[in-house]
Amino acid sequence: MERKVILLSGINFTGKTWHEKHVMALPEAGAPVLVDMDVIRASLYGTRPDKHITKTEHLYKNECVRNEVLRHLVLGAQSVMVNSVMQTRRLHQKPFVDMIRRASNYVSDIEREHALRDFRDDPEAEVTFRPVVLYCSLDVLKSRIARKGADRRESKTLVFDLAAMSNSVLPYEHPVAYSPLFLDTSDESAAAHASRIEDLQVYLSTGVRPADHRERREQMIAYHEDICAAVRAAVNDQT
Repeated sequence: MERKVILLSGINFTGKTWHEKHVMALPEAGAPVLVDMDVIRASLYGTRPDKHITKTEHLYKNECVRNEVLRHLVLGAQSVMVNSVMQTRRLHQKPFVDMIRRASNYVSDIEREHALRDFRDDPEAEVTFRPVVLYCSLDVLKSRIARKGADRRESKTLVFDLAAMSNSVLPYEHPVAYSPLFLDTSDESAAAHASRIEDLQVYLSTGVRPADHRERREQMIAYHEDICAAVRAAVNDQT
């Protein structure tokens, strides 16, 4: 019996939340339970801005997210989806993989114990991990920030800019603890969206990534280097 954890990751404005609703509707996703980091953050720290939340408080929030995923899997959820930046290898990515391993052990033991109790064959049970990294070009990122800024000016809330992304963008590390599906969200056309959905369907059901997997990773890294340079320049302009 397979359980599944789907992770949508990547820096802000790469389309995680927009793609979340589309992935939730895919049959290949298995009607996942959504573990929403923003909801957990609000339950812990209310409306406090990120700059008023300490590093250790952020780490505790991430631990709460992992424990929520683990809880759902142990209680029988067949599929769980998480939307998270997954910023660093040591503090974010590796602990998540470790949690998947623990969850798989729990699920395997629980299913074996149920089979023994009910006098039926011992089913094979495991938790499969389907991480996805979304990315986009610097120009598209700027465009999305501008559109979001216009929306926030309309609602009279805090306007976001490129410099404000420094704390999330500059420490970001490309994953090595797992090999994700890379999706370039720069092209916002209907055809490009359909192509991404097709990639997701194949990956979620089989774990197979596209033939140009390595090229996508190299492109993602190049885009991220451009974004980091622009963020540093924007920060310098404000100092």
